[in-house]
Amino acid sequence: SALILTIGLWYTGILTAFAPNFAWAILLRFMSGVFAVGMINVYSVYVGEMTPSKIRMVSLLLFPLFFGLGTVYIASMGLIVVPELGWRWQAIMATIPAIITAILTLSVPESARYLVLIGELKMAWKLLRRLADRNKTTIPDGDLVQAQPSEVEGNATVLSLLGKDTWQQTLSLWAVCYSLSFLPSSSFLDIDGR
Repeated sequence: SALILTIGLWYTGILTAFAPNFAWAILLRFMSGVFAVGMINVYSVYVGEMTPSKIRMVSLLLFPLFFGLGTVYIASMGLIVVPELGWRWQAIMATIPAIITAILTLSVPESARYLVLIGELKMAWKLLRRLADRNKTTIPDGDLVQAQPSEVEGNATVLSLLGKDTWQQTLSLWAVCYSLSFLPSSSFLDIDGR
C-alpha cells in the first residue's frame, strides 16, 4: 500500500502540471493531498513497527522533519523555478521526492506483522531472524501464531469522537491539524510580493 500511495502522489503531481484549468489543478492537488496523508500514516506506522525499541521514539520524532524539508524544497522551487519556467515545472519538480521515496520503498522489507496477518508465518519468521541478526540480538523462544480477530463491541463513529470524555481532545487535535494544513500552502503564495 505504501508503494501504491507513493505512485499515486507522483502521478497526481505530474497530472497537476498538465491541468487544463484551475478547477482541474485544485482537484488534482486535493488528490495529491489524499495520497500524501495516506503515505504519512503508512510510513509512520511502518517506522514505528520496524525500528528497534532503543531508537523508536527518536525515529518517530524525527519523521516529521522530512516534511519540513519538503516544505523548504517546494518553497525553494517556487523561488528558483517559477520565475524562470513557471508553476507547471514546479509541479513536476515537486514529484522528485515521490520518485525517490518509491525507489527506497522497494528496498525495505515487508512488515512482519503484516506477513503474520496474511498467514505468511515462514516469511515473517525469516524476516524477524534477519532483523535480529542485523540488530545483534536474539529472538525469544516461541512460535509465531496468527492472531484471531478480536471481537469489538459496536463500531466507532465520528460522533463518538465528540463524546463526553473525548470532545475537548478531539476539537483541540482538529484545530491543530487544521492550522498545520496551511503551512505547506504558504509556499505557493506570491513569495516575492508582486
